[in-house]
Amino acid sequence: MAVKVFLLGCPGSGKSTAARYMIKFAYKRACPTAHLYDYKILHSWFMWEMRNSENGHKYFSRKKPRGFDVKDFSVLPRALEEIEKQAQIEISCGRELILIEFARDYYSDVLKTFSSDFLCNAYFLFFDADIETCIKRVHERSLHPITSYDHFVSDEIMRSYYGKDNRPYMLSQFAQDYNLDNERVTIIDNTGPWVSFMQQIKAFMKGLFKQEPNLSCKTSPLSETSSGQCPSFAQDSIKIHEQKHLVSTPEPIATLT
Repeated sequence: MAVKVFLLGCPGSGKSTAARYMIKFAYKRACPTAHLYDYKILHSWFMWEMRNSENGHKYFSRKKPRGFDVKDFSVLPRALEEIEKQAQIEISCGRELILIEFARDYYSDVLKTFSSDFLCNAYFLFFDADIETCIKRVHERSLHPITSYDHFVSDEIMRSYYGKDNRPYMLSQFAQDYNLDNERVTIIDNTGPWVSFMQQIKAFMKGLFKQEPNLSCKTSPLSETSSGQCPSFAQDSIKIHEQKHLVSTPEPIATLT
């Protein structure tokens, strides 16, 4: 059974940086891995909306230098529904580790979007950093982008939507609300030195591979679907920072109306 790891936290808290390290860690152990990120879904819907401006730009607004803001937040749970569909495709093709990354204002209800079976064996990393530090990081990454994950989020959205402090809830109530063992929820402190941050990610991955021995040392290639969608793990992991996935483009935003 595939192992799912959710990466949660404000934009700029370190989720994507951690995911890139986790992909490399898994690759060295020949563990077929997928990284799913709801920003890519939202961005594809935003671009569709911009190209079809007669629809009135209902869900998104363009923000410079390279970003957008969500205007209608009803689109966010629908993006997570798409994530679960994508994850199931990746699992059917033989992925054994699924990294699921997204940011929300509060996590008490948002995970109810996923089916209970989908969450049952999952792990959760919450990346904790103060909002002003996250805003600074978002500005820096959008001015000097290295990967597709280095996108812009406006200060307005950062403070008004993402400004809530989720740490107390994640520490004391999250596991209980979702009937999880406490060891499946980890708080990553990203307010200190870089070395400390990376040590926490490395420690989590070592613990994960110890707890889930079926992840380790897989040498057989991924299976293929009848349509031949699934490339080999080696081919799929050549370009680690811009990893390809097996899923198709999400349905246009017009289908959500």
